[in-house]
Amino acid sequence: MNYQAAGPVAELSYGDPWSIAGGLHAGALIANAMARQGAAPSKGASSGTFFKGTGGFVSPYAGIGFRFNRNELRLFVKPVFTFGDSDRGGLSDFSAWFGGIRYAFTL
Repeated sequence: MNYQAAGPVAELSYGDPWSIAGGLHAGALIANAMARQGAAPSKGASSGTFFKGTGGFVSPYAGIGFRFNRNELRLFVKPVFTFGDSDRGGLSDFSAWFGGIRYAFTL
């Protein structure tokens, strides 16, 4: 299943040079999936089942970072909660936590 999502982000941060931040990322998503019946053919397309659904997501997040000159590095954690389409079984509830490193350059 493939998810594509986009939406605005609202964030508050405090501190210099070390900072803490929190925010909310929310928006819309499109999910699609394909399943093939039987073995894959050696050439050409194969028949199967296709699903496409729409929904939304909400993702609050928190992070800690370090600002230097006009740059910032931040470690963050972010849960993602999905909701939406219920046709043909609906969207898979893939809500999960993930984390990462963010780099920002201020203008």
